[in-house]
Amino acid sequence: QMCIRDRLDGDKKLGVQGAEALAFALGKVPNLTRLVLNLSEHRIGYGCAKYISQSLSYLVNLEYLDLNLWRNYIGYDGAACISDSLPELHNLAYLKLNLGHNSIGKEACDHIFNAISQLTNLQEIELRFHDSNFIDDQNAENIALCIRKLKNLHRIGITLAENEITSKGTEVISQAIKSFEKLDEVTFDLDLHLLKVDAFSEDKTTLVSYQRL
Repeated sequence: QMCIRDRLDGDKKLGVQGAEALAFALGKVPNLTRLVLNLSEHRIGYGCAKYISQSLSYLVNLEYLDLNLWRNYIGYDGAACISDSLPELHNLAYLKLNLGHNSIGKEACDHIFNAISQLTNLQEIELRFHDSNFIDDQNAENIALCIRKLKNLHRIGITLAENEITSKGTEVISQAIKSFEKLDEVTFDLDLHLLKVDAFSEDKTTLVSYQRL
């Protein structure tokens, strides 16, 4: 197990050399099964995201990954790098990924969810793509497709607030969620729709209880 948590102090930041050193260190522990990596507000950009992505590709035995890159401005290129490394993590059962406030754009969002859809052993996901990532209803369709492919999920958390998704996109994702037979909990945050779903009806066609948070 490895846990790395750091926050900026003044003008300090990880930098490309720091990211390269981090990737080198992670490459020395290929049998790691649990990783918590919090690099929020490090302004890492594309260059650092590339090294972090490389480090993840070494960790093929990971079962638990919590990667927080909130507010780093990694953009399309950085998100594309992350999406390239995710399919290598075949053993992941838990994925928490925070790419909020990164301006990743619509195309990169699709790349990320296409990559996640290949992780068929996932049981729990918590995905935070909120705040200025420009995700729209077309992306919502790809998110729904991704969810449907992850047959082993029993807990889902998705945060897409402060993007461009309308009620149409909300409905598409909701229908994908309602297709599950073994789902225990859902948290779905779209600003206007923040619902915690506790159960489904017997025929799995309608929500039977929810709590507006």
